[in-house]
Amino acid sequence: MKTKLCTDHLIFTKSEVSICLFFCQPASPPDLPCYAIFICGTSLSLSRYLLLQKCFYTVRLSRCRSCFCSLSSNGSIWHAFLHSALPEEICKWLCLAAIVFFNREFDEPFDGIVYGVSVSLGFATFENILSLFSGGVDLAFGRALLPVSSHAIFGVMMGFYMGKSRFSPRKKCWFLFSFIVPVILHGFYDWIMLTQQKWLYFMVPFMLGLWWLGLKKAKQAHSLSAEHFAQDAAGTQQL
Repeated sequence: MKTKLCTDHLIFTKSEVSICLFFCQPASPPDLPCYAIFICGTSLSLSRYLLLQKCFYTVRLSRCRSCFCSLSSNGSIWHAFLHSALPEEICKWLCLAAIVFFNREFDEPFDGIVYGVSVSLGFATFENILSLFSGGVDLAFGRALLPVSSHAIFGVMMGFYMGKSRFSPRKKCWFLFSFIVPVILHGFYDWIMLTQQKWLYFMVPFMLGLWWLGLKKAKQAHSLSAEHFAQDAAGTQQL
């Protein structure tokens, strides 16, 4: 029964990927397979649970943890930003930086959003599979409503700034933004979930704002891709 439920949930997640990629359709389809990046995100989610989070929690940030926990009675700031958001976004950012950023198939700004959404939904898929086996169907499908969609928007933000970094003179600035912005947004998302008793009243406007921001960045990326191809065409004509 659980195997069937797991299969059904994977199909549901696959449909979410297709929907996101449909609405985030680039000017030209990316040549680097999105499902390869999706699988990479799934693998990184496993790595986060087995290695990176453990390292952050027990060794590297032990002093920082005590400092942040002192800011709130239950250590919510630590758990939201450093224990959850930072390790997760590091995994996704490193995947894009190592595999995608220097790949020659990354040939327009909007490709960054497609790959960012792919790795983020791959990451969320593994988390949902764990939720399915640990908390049942209700928890897994509950997670599909908020965490999966939020991961997708975090991926949009990461990919947008990585695309700007790839095709902009200010490479270092936008490259740094591609890491910092998703961490901040992810941290605020987790902070709302952890600290607010009536979290839904805060989460609804936050998610609406997040989706508005994601759609705005997608539109901007379309414009950047159009400008990029126009410049390439102009350069070809001059030659």
